[in-house]
Amino acid sequence: MATERLPAWAEPWALKLGVSFQRILVTDQAKRWGSCSRGVLRLNWRIVQAPRTLVDYVFAHDLAHLIHDDHGREFWAALGRVMPDYEARRAGLGELGPALLWRRNRARCRLRELTRGESAPRASGPAPRRRGRARHPRPRPDRARGLVR
Repeated sequence: MATERLPAWAEPWALKLGVSFQRILVTDQAKRWGSCSRGVLRLNWRIVQAPRTLVDYVFAHDLAHLIHDDHGREFWAALGRVMPDYEARRAGLGELGPALLWRRNRARCRLRELTRGESAPRASGPAPRRRGRARHPRPRPDRARGLVR
């Protein structure tokens, strides 16, 4: 399972950068590949669809934020010291990114698979009840009585 391998993939980059992380969370971020703060590395589950070199770029990039919060010159210099080809990897992620699975409903299903460690089919039976606002609002009382045409 990918979530079990991720800490082993991140550790070499943490050692090269001289930082440490406490844990890795696989999340469903809408617009980011990952983030890192206070020792918690958050990865978008979609990144596991990418080649390992691009996953390594995301690890190194986000772990470098434990040294430099912003994307200033010092940040890119630190990243360049541990990953000299980071520009090519960044460009590769920019090209491949839109081709990866981004639809929300599929994303939720895939995230469940990643966290469960299986790709079990959905249980048969009635569909789950929707929560939140009704799809169609209730009719207005004046229209229900035929007062407005």
